[in-house]
Amino acid sequence: MDESKIASVKDLRGGAAVELVDDAMRQVIENIIDPNTIADATRKITLTLTIKPDDNRDRAAVDIGVSVKLAPHESERTKLFFGKENGEIVAEEVDSNQGKLFDGTGDGAKTKPGGKVRHINERK
Repeated sequence: MDESKIASVKDLRGGAAVELVDDAMRQVIENIIDPNTIADATRKITLTLTIKPDDNRDRAAVDIGVSVKLAPHESERTKLFFGKENGEIVAEEVDSNQGKLFDGTGDGAKTKPGGKVRHINERK
């Protein structure tokens, strides 16, 4: 078959496949330069052409799809202390500058000097 008469991916749907891949490439580049993502993680762009011929085999529906796998954001870590104060559950994020949080008896929480224990059921 003469190759010049075969539809080109770059021409399908007015160049939609190329536009989709270009948009995916922009997403990948943005993800790579984002300092909050894992630097050496692999990114992936997949172009999928799904071709479904009709019963007569003289035409086909073509679905053009692009999927992008980006690097996740690096996780952030912190630590929480838990306890009870006046019978209510409390939680406080660890702060290396804070004083003693709990009194060690398991039934009360102490805050850093001048600080306040925020109860879990309180909204910010």
